[in-house]
Amino acid sequence: MNVKKFFSQSELLTLIKCVIDNYNPTDLKNTINLACAGELIQKISDHFESEYGVRVKFIQSFIFLASSTTMSSKATSADQGWHTDGTCQIIDGDCYNAWIPVYNDSTCTGIEVIPESENKDLYAALGDPTYPLMVYVRDTAPWVFDIMKGRIASNADMIFVKSYNGTILPVCKKDLHIVRCEDPQPGDISIFKQSEIHRGFHKNGIRIQLSLKFQAIDARLNSNPSNNLYKLFEAFAKGNGGYDEYMEFTKLFTPKTPLSKHGILERDAILSLLKNTCRELEREPNRLEKSEIL
Repeated sequence: MNVKKFFSQSELLTLIKCVIDNYNPTDLKNTINLACAGELIQKISDHFESEYGVRVKFIQSFIFLASSTTMSSKATSADQGWHTDGTCQIIDGDCYNAWIPVYNDSTCTGIEVIPESENKDLYAALGDPTYPLMVYVRDTAPWVFDIMKGRIASNADMIFVKSYNGTILPVCKKDLHIVRCEDPQPGDISIFKQSEIHRGFHKNGIRIQLSLKFQAIDARLNSNPSNNLYKLFEAFAKGNGGYDEYMEFTKLFTPKTPLSKHGILERDAILSLLKNTCRELEREPNRLEKSEIL
């Protein structure tokens, strides 16, 4: 799942330059067009096939900045950031994340994933991944555990809820197999299913990462009730639409809005840090090989 130095220094430089040239947060928030990094996206696709035997299609990409400020709301939320990705509701079939750090000066940051292959009973109990998942953690949602007192084990510290099938599943976190990618460096990559429960964590400094979304070649647009916009889309597209048409259709519900002051600050910080990173990589051709932190 976690591959160190997946990208060479020259590939990383190409990727970062592509981000700088195409980062336009005035479109849908955090989206970024990485068409100029086609060869690197193909390298990831080839890795899926060679390592996992899965043929995939690239569908979308996002960019995120993690700092104490941007991550504080997730850290204190009822779920502490644990979630599955919304793409699961749109696509019926396996979808994947390629999580790629392009800048990191933090000493405590990364991502945690609860892999399906190592937690089969959990995912079997949760059922259809195209339906929304709710997660509650004892530390940040004690009122939920107070309500459930006497109905769940006293040492349970997480509760997974699927309302579509009435599942309320209390677990002890220590009993789950959790893969942790800590302090990832530019050039590394983490790959996992979007339907696998995961979260980012962060305490200090800055982390900038890309999230590239892929779907299995045989996956299709989800036409089941779990995709609550599908019937409307079907009427809109007259039954002839695929994923790309669907994403254009959803823009009807996500109109462009001016960037907030916070959004402008985030954009400027990302561009400034990545431009400095480019200059450092160009000055030191063997920087990654020396395992230095950007």
